[in-house]
Amino acid sequence: MDRLILVTRAKYLKVQNTGIASSVSRFDKIERIYAYEKNRRYGLVTTVAVSIDEALSPWRKQAIQLAALILVFTATLIVASCFLYSDLSRKARDNKALKIIASEDALTGLYNRRIFDEKILSEIAACAAKDAPVSLLLVDVDYFKKYNDNYGHPEGDRCLALLGNCLRESLTRDNQIVARYGGEEFALILPETDIQEALRLAQTIIRYVFSQQIEHAFSPFGRVTVSVGVSSARAVNIAGSQQNIINAADQALYQAKRGGRNRHAFVGA
Repeated sequence: MDRLILVTRAKYLKVQNTGIASSVSRFDKIERIYAYEKNRRYGLVTTVAVSIDEALSPWRKQAIQLAALILVFTATLIVASCFLYSDLSRKARDNKALKIIASEDALTGLYNRRIFDEKILSEIAACAAKDAPVSLLLVDVDYFKKYNDNYGHPEGDRCLALLGNCLRESLTRDNQIVARYGGEEFALILPETDIQEALRLAQTIIRYVFSQQIEHAFSPFGRVTVSVGVSSARAVNIAGSQQNIINAADQALYQAKRGGRNRHAFVGA
């Protein structure tokens, strides 16, 4: 028997009669694990040996299989995460697009009436907190029914889209809001804007629309014009009752129409 094995076993036999040891053979240079037991009656030692590679082979096989499973699971998880991220991103884009669609007027690209109703409340509340004024303009296209009847609805839609763009370009502050109020009527919410500034903006809008020279042979002006109703108030006085300033602007618009159109009028809220 290999001398090294005997020496190693003898070393362990001094401590206990049974056990496990390992050593490298002088002859084949293979490391083996030995299980030994000394017979107390006869003094014989029974030894069973197996190489390290042979002993660890099942474990290595299981370890490789487990590593492969972990790799497959990880790859599957990564692929699933990519699909999930892509799906969530697409849904986020879709929700954003739906939100825009729900808030915009399809014809003009301006805010729609629903958003106007929300904004008028929030802007009055914000101005009230600052003890600032708030103004409202209602803009109506003059003789628009005649325009639609004689030029056709497609041309009427094109006219409204052009006017919507004119109003958007007329805004003088980032916090000003323009919306399509209904039909051929538009509304502008002017936070922190006093009477004088609101009136100047109304005049600017009337002149700007007139300068576009949109033909309207069935209007006494020979072109498309607008009338503007203006109202203004201290926000704290109308907080929670936004209808007051809307009604006042509507009355002012009626006065501008009755006064000959292509002009503005003012009624305080």
